Amino acid sequence: MKLEHSKKQRRTPSFIDKIMKEQKIMLSQSDLFKQIIQIFFLLGIVGLIPYYFLWHFTYFEQTSPTNALTELFIALGILVVALLLRDINYILWILLKKERRKKTSFVFDLRLFKISCRYNETLSKVQYRSFLLFPFLLWGMIPVIISLINGNFACLVFGCVMSVACSDCLAIWKKIRFFKNDDLFHNFPDHTGFIALQKASNQS
Repeated sequence: MKLEHSKKQRRTPSFIDKIMKEQKIMLSQSDLFKQIIQIFFLLGIVGLIPYYFLWHFTYFEQTSPTNALTELFIALGILVVALLLRDINYILWILLKKERRKKTSFVFDLRLFKISCRYNETLSKVQYRSFLLFPFLLWGMIPVIISLINGNFACLVFGCVMSVACSDCLAIWKKIRFFKNDDLFHNFPDHTGFIALQKASNQS
């Protein structure tokens, strides 16, 4: 009887371990630096160079100093709000359902100057990657494209600053692409890394 009991004790944890394996992935300073350089290069190709050929940076020549200053202050105010709420899509997704709100904690991260949230349930690969990519597109690329259309220099600056601010999200977004589609993920509120839960069949 003792022998059977000891076999049961050993079998249960090994069976669980074969189902899922937890892997903690952290962003290094090198990862973040490389991503920021890549964003600067992208902004030069997509934003600054086209803006120069389209508008020749004549925004301040064509706009009165008062209007230019007003627009820059408005852009600065929007920038502060955008920095605080740059994870707005993730926050709204959580707030829209009561069950998610109960499993989430919200904190103000002074170091990153933003409202962070920790959802205490796993996310699918598609969900997590979309949450990471959306802020870069919403706050970064869309304002840059708008500036190319209307020539608004403040909008261009806003888009460039927010693109760099979302560099940590993009760095994680790239790392996740190497995982299988049915792997699950826990996010870190400060985007310094993530926790992947891999099935035994997905582990290399």
